[in-house]
Amino acid sequence: MEIAKQKTHSASVTPKTTKNALRLGMLVLLQVLGAAAAAMGVEHTLTVDGQPRATIVIAKNPTPAVRLASLELRHHIGKISGAVLPIVPDGEKVAGPCLYVGESDATRALGLDATGLKPQEYLIRFVPQGIVLLGRDWQDTPKNRAEMGRGTRYGTTLAEWREVIDYSAATGDSNVKDRIELPGIFDEQGTCYATYDFLERFCGVRWYGPTDLNIIIPSKPTLAVQGDDVKRAPAFAYREGIGDGYPIVKAQWNKPTPDQLKLYWRRLRMGGEKWGGNHSIRSFQDRFLHKNPACPELFEKERPDFFAQGTTGGGFVRQLCFTNPDVVAQMVQDARDFFDGKGIKKL
Repeated sequence: MEIAKQKTHSASVTPKTTKNALRLGMLVLLQVLGAAAAAMGVEHTLTVDGQPRATIVIAKNPTPAVRLASLELRHHIGKISGAVLPIVPDGEKVAGPCLYVGESDATRALGLDATGLKPQEYLIRFVPQGIVLLGRDWQDTPKNRAEMGRGTRYGTTLAEWREVIDYSAATGDSNVKDRIELPGIFDEQGTCYATYDFLERFCGVRWYGPTDLNIIIPSKPTLAVQGDDVKRAPAFAYREGIGDGYPIVKAQWNKPTPDQLKLYWRRLRMGGEKWGGNHSIRSFQDRFLHKNPACPELFEKERPDFFAQGTTGGGFVRQLCFTNPDVVAQMVQDARDFFDGKGIKKL
């Protein structure tokens, strides 16, 4: 009898248990599908039949990276679709989805800013209002413009990397009338990285070289984008390998102009972390070997023992004598002076 009771009891609860299990399964399935849909982001239509449907929104006082990124975004979407998207400062009324380029009041209102991003890190975020392209950017201040340092290209300071180009001539974009200053390749420009990644990942643009012959741009009069959010940084912190004067560059890249090359390096995300690779102690020649008429103020005193013995050539022939402890002591003193805020001798 006990067995029969158990069978009867079991038969009475099975339909209810099955129904609850089905309900639970449906809830789990809906959650999975909802999460998948959220991960794909909201689809935004940027252009329709060659006409603009979106607006590029930037800060009222944009960084150099934001200025370049907004121009590049408009230019390439124009090449793709034929539509010229307006670029407006945040705070203005806009219709349709927005492409928020760089940090602004508009992105902060969405709860997004660059303070939580690491150096060179950037964010592509799909939100109901549009798409956010955001990264850490170099701020244009007198102090930042005076920062010392250089990359591995001989004689080029950080400031000299902030090159001015004729954007219209370099791209054929007649919407840009004035010459623009590019971010230095060693200046933070996460917003540019986000924009270039967006154009590649979601719009199908490819830069295989600096001229139109080397650039792949799909044709889509109606451009709609959708996809996963992206938060990343370049895999290599330092990326510099620039040879803009080499014959192979001119031959294989369809004879680019200097301005086209400078713009191409930004599209490749060339640069990255600041550091000096070589020629960092050139000033020893002018400080301790001879007085250079081009910079006599650098000369301190004659220290021929600072230099390798057995050579009598010019300044660039005389290497330092690294076995001399006084040379090491002088370098240590220079470093102490720099970190004590006393500046640094001209390199």
